[in-house]
Amino acid sequence: MLLLSRGFYGNVTVGKIIPVLSPNPNSGLMFKFGIGYIYHKIRIETQEDFVPQFEEEYKKGYDRLTIGLSTSQFVGYSFMANRGVYNFYAGFYFNQGFTRNQRDLFWDQPEIPVSKDIRLDLQFGLRAGWLIPIYKRQPKEFYFN
Repeated sequence: MLLLSRGFYGNVTVGKIIPVLSPNPNSGLMFKFGIGYIYHKIRIETQEDFVPQFEEEYKKGYDRLTIGLSTSQFVGYSFMANRGVYNFYAGFYFNQGFTRNQRDLFWDQPEIPVSKDIRLDLQFGLRAGWLIPIYKRQPKEFYFN
């Protein structure tokens, strides 16, 4: 039997770059804020064995399905070179999920009532990326017929 994490996270983000210590206005301190949706549960796989308590509808009593709204923040630095491929960003991210249990009963703890209160799921860490700019072709100075 395998216990795996499964989930989905989607959000809409807006951000601002404040040009500080930068070679051009596209570089500087980067701030992003977002709002979204989070869904996560425990996926139970029984592989080749048949285990009746982990089949079909019974599996839902063990999966701890949780759904809710989320917010996100990012604080970092973005660097865009005037020429070349040295474009990157790096910083700290923070996610908060305001989630709620979706099941009424947990089969492994039937005597304990399942809380339907909103709980706080937190994530934080480092994020870095390489940016690949796509430029429009510059117009030619002369045209020939």
